[in-house]
Amino acid sequence: MRKMLVIVAAAASAATFAGPNGDRPNATHAWAVHDENRPNPPQVETCDGGVPSDAILLFDGTIESVRKNWCDQKGGETKWTVKDGLFVCVPKSGGVRTRAEFADCQLHIEFQIPDPPGEGLGNSGVYMLGKYEVQILHSYHDPFKYTPPWKHANYADGSLGAIYGQEPPFVNASRAPGKWQSFDIVFHPAEWNGDTLVEPARMTVFANGLLVHENWPLEGPTDWIKRSRHDKNQEGPVGPISLQDHGHPVRFRNIWIRPIPHRRANTVHGGDSFSAADAAKLRAELAAKTLALARGAKKDCDRLVWLWESHMYKSDDGIKREIDALTDKYVSYLGTLEGEVSQEVRTELSNMWGFAQMGVRCGMLTKESPLYVALKRALGATKVTERLY
Repeated sequence: MRKMLVIVAAAASAATFAGPNGDRPNATHAWAVHDENRPNPPQVETCDGGVPSDAILLFDGTIESVRKNWCDQKGGETKWTVKDGLFVCVPKSGGVRTRAEFADCQLHIEFQIPDPPGEGLGNSGVYMLGKYEVQILHSYHDPFKYTPPWKHANYADGSLGAIYGQEPPFVNASRAPGKWQSFDIVFHPAEWNGDTLVEPARMTVFANGLLVHENWPLEGPTDWIKRSRHDKNQEGPVGPISLQDHGHPVRFRNIWIRPIPHRRANTVHGGDSFSAADAAKLRAELAAKTLALARGAKKDCDRLVWLWESHMYKSDDGIKREIDALTDKYVSYLGTLEGEVSQEVRTELSNMWGFAQMGVRCGMLTKESPLYVALKRALGATKVTERLY
């Protein structure tokens, strides 16, 4: 008669699922690949054509949103009007800017150039931090047909979607006058270390859904007929969103902005923003967290997994000795398993086999390690075929 072994427990082990199952933390990565300890990003609700749940709605079609969010360049009430739910530039009244200031951000804005665009081609612009312009200008026409009411194609670095005076768009994505158009702009301000420029301001721009600039490094604030350079005394880390009055009744709608993380916000997982000190600090915190889980574990397999987790986040000779002693105990237990076992034991063996395979991949174990050998034998002796990996 086959030897029967039944282990009673409330549920199958969860600890072996909770640990990393990919390449482990190292000197430049605070987390393992697929590490369940790594924080998940916040949930943001989105819908087609709608406003993300974490966005600031700068214009929603009402005069109240204008009064709340917009002012003239001196901070007074703007003369721009709201008509039929649209924010309309009043020519020669001056530009407008947001009352709030922003740094790293994603801006969405929709606009309509008059039809016909007139001699001035429906000129306007969107300024990030009030200094870096993405051009709005009628550009939908054959550049070789200079016919009224637009007599000529504009210069390339002044066409629709251009970073004005610096960089033409990859493609001409403009639509015919009277059609609604859109910009989606991702912006990062310049960075300074004292008086030294560390990183120029950068912009990624989508015009009507097409990528027209990718992480473009600005030379400095945009300007007409002259080049500029970044100047710490003239460029702060934050600023308003501005819309230009260039004498044309360009109309706007559906304007929203999302503050986004600083471009170097991720300092603990590789990349040019990697900080060894930040990664080491977080790994020490994770080592303490997983050690506490090990101390609270009731089963040797769970305790062994969490001890390994703690040791891999932060190497500790004392923890390693504890791992070795517990491994000897668990290997002895595995030697008693053969024949039919409960579903819980089958699941535990399968999970621990996955853990052992990950351990070999990451250098924790070898295929000659007693734990690996004992698990492989127990799997065969109990005819367990389920594997986590």
